[in-house]
Amino acid sequence: MLLRAVMVTDAVVVIDRPFQILPAMQNAGFINDALKKVDDTYQECHIYDYTWNTQRYRVDDAEKS
Repeated sequence: MLLRAVMVTDAVVVIDRPFQILPAMQNAGFINDALKKVDDTYQECHIYDYTWNTQRYRVDDAEKS
């Protein structure tokens, strides 16, 4: 899905609840690694998830909206 998303010129990657897509994933390391591999092919990336998954991203100041 990620490769298909970044094939568009000036791509904006939106990932909605990645732990619903990959429930066995313990943390966001896999997502971060995948995004780093293709970071030259997209302009922006937004990840939307539940606030209770904040620790899985190892981020204490996640934006809550």
